[in-house]
Amino acid sequence: AAAVTALSLACVALTPTKWVNHFGAIAAPATVLLTAAVIRSPLPRRSAAAAAVIGTGGLIAAASVAFAGPNLWRPFSDWGQPFGNHLYYLTPYEQRMLAPAVGPLALRNPLLWVAIAALGWWWLGRNTRPGPDRAVLTAATGLGVTLMLVVFALAPLRQYPGTSVALMNLRALTGAPCGLASAVRVLSDVNPGLGPPIGSATLTGDMRANPVPAGERWDDDITGGSGTGTLATPWYPLPGASPAGAWIVVPVRGTLTAAQRITVQVRGARDEVRAVALLPRTNPAEVNPARNKQDWTELTVPLRAAGLAAPEVVRITAEDRQLGPDSWLAIGPPRLAAPRGVAEVIAGRPVFADQVSAGLWPCQDQVAIRDGLAQPPALRLRAGDGLEDSIVDNAVFPDNGGTLLQVDRTSTLLERPARIDPPGVPTLRWGHVEELVYAHPTGLVDVRIMTVPRAGWSRMPTLIGERYTGRVFIG
Repeated sequence: AAAVTALSLACVALTPTKWVNHFGAIAAPATVLLTAAVIRSPLPRRSAAAAAVIGTGGLIAAASVAFAGPNLWRPFSDWGQPFGNHLYYLTPYEQRMLAPAVGPLALRNPLLWVAIAALGWWWLGRNTRPGPDRAVLTAATGLGVTLMLVVFALAPLRQYPGTSVALMNLRALTGAPCGLASAVRVLSDVNPGLGPPIGSATLTGDMRANPVPAGERWDDDITGGSGTGTLATPWYPLPGASPAGAWIVVPVRGTLTAAQRITVQVRGARDEVRAVALLPRTNPAEVNPARNKQDWTELTVPLRAAGLAAPEVVRITAEDRQLGPDSWLAIGPPRLAAPRGVAEVIAGRPVFADQVSAGLWPCQDQVAIRDGLAQPPALRLRAGDGLEDSIVDNAVFPDNGGTLLQVDRTSTLLERPARIDPPGVPTLRWGHVEELVYAHPTGLVDVRIMTVPRAGWSRMPTLIGERYTGRVFIG
């Protein structure tokens, strides 16, 4: 234990780490103490029956609690995991459904461990071992290790041919070490795209048109209005030969609630019109949970979803019935897109991947801080799996350092539709590919590098000091 602890601390000391990483380095002494506690029980030896009952009861309680937690390994490692529906775990009740079970029997059920203890007691009457306490302890620890090995072997097999952390590692061993980049595909505009609009839009209620350089955009965000209305855009002609796997992309902003409906209408050669709903979405993996979305996001639908052999024109219809002062909806003209590999989309462009997913983008040109200046990223890569609110502001939060604070203040994020291909089993959103559109050109700075001699013992501001962070240390 002493050797392992010393080696662990030496390895941790080689690189800067977050302080919680040291917990693993000092785990060896705790393991020794736990082992000693199991070997040498503090229960009295004079009353063997009482000691056995008390010890067995404690072990039954510990085993029941140990298997009561959800089998939830987000992000990324949760893909393909068994036990329950991993698309729904927002409430404590839904998370309870993710606890390990064998058929209808949940492993957290104390009756299971009571039965194992009774079996051990019966066996003790026939032999000297194992006894009820040892039966529960052996079964619980053995099942815990077995379950860990099984779920992490089963999850990538269930996810296949969709990507997984295990498959990424396997590909790295076979000469494809780029992690998520080999699996993510981004919808990008094609050329030629949709033709110029035919006719004009039909608007009701508060919906109005706002001309912009790229055409028209429509919204019902009117001061003092009801924030409701309907829209039917002009028809946009499809090119003569639409690319294989073509998609329709619709830029939107607003509250994006179930009371707002957005539909893509496709008309064929025989004037047959088919409609495909964009909003609201029924698949939880496609729902954007963010309300009051100030930045543009893009809803997408494959052109083949309309079921027309020869589609000719498309348009967007929208209906906003959500009342309230903070309710609004904005829509841009549709575009024609096709999937491209994310590596092709971001090739040669600096990207910022958050701390949760950065390790899965080893081949991408990550932004760096040089000479005291943070390089402005062209794209941001973010993890998903329902963790968006936990990590979205980490790099721009001033009290945490905020190395990209100015990027957040001087740019607009445009989320590019991206999917895992092939998809594997249904999962929550894998993550996000966001393009940064800056209000001003970047990189126009004058850098002068100078050296200042300083004694080695001069104390500088530390990470935990208020002088450095601007806030009182909170532990």
